[in-house]
Amino acid sequence: NTDGSIDTGFTYGTGFNSIVYALVIDSNNKLYVGGNFTSYKGVAANRIIRLNTDGSIDTGFTYGTGFNSTVRTFAIDSNGKIYVGGGFTSYKGVAANRIIRLNTDGSIDTGFTYGTGFNSIVYALVIDSNNKLYVGGNFITYKANTYKNVYVGVAANYVIRLKTDGNAD
Repeated sequence: NTDGSIDTGFTYGTGFNSIVYALVIDSNNKLYVGGNFTSYKGVAANRIIRLNTDGSIDTGFTYGTGFNSTVRTFAIDSNGKIYVGGGFTSYKGVAANRIIRLNTDGSIDTGFTYGTGFNSIVYALVIDSNNKLYVGGNFITYKANTYKNVYVGVAANYVIRLKTDGNAD
């Protein structure tokens, strides 16, 4: 609460079974939580979950098997698309090297082409007023741009800006 007391309207029960690294709230006051956890309140939640304002799980966000490794950061664009970055290499069993864009229901947004992604961990995401995505992390290359249907590596020494389609800007 604003006075520093615990808000008893947000019930988290047993909470998470491991570290939370990332939090973001969307325009509907839904809370996205990412980290190294694999459960919330005893329910499987592989490194991502969306909660309602009372702390309950929002079942309208289907994450399936989730991520295979740590989620470190989130960003939400003006269209409600959710960018996720971290150390993972797959989401719901689909290859996603350290970055992915999700729809509000938890499905993969296929309009964002990340190719083979980043060569190392993504730690920071921020979106500008033109919905361009700035990405920071421990990487030095990003592969999404294509030339004759082949992914082309782009030098990205720890920071890069991406267009809304996933290509390097």
